[in-house]
Amino acid sequence: MRLAARQMRALRVRAQREGIGLSEALRRCVDEWAALTASPLTSSLPRARPPTKEERQMFDQLFTAFGLKPKRRGKRRR
Repeated sequence: MRLAARQMRALRVRAQREGIGLSEALRRCVDEWAALTASPLTSSLPRARPPTKEERQMFDQLFTAFGLKPKRRGKRRR
């Protein structure tokens, strides 16, 4: 694997700071990057649920009370 001099400096600093080897420093950097850039489908965050029938009715009443028309969305494809 080829790395730029600045990347090698960053890895050496991390390895020295954490008392680990260069390969372990690289592995940890990649793990951190992967955790930060994980897609929503692979994320550990809970997924949003669709509103219940009662919740939809309440939202419809609120929209009506404020004189607004809710946009009806089509079903999502999976």
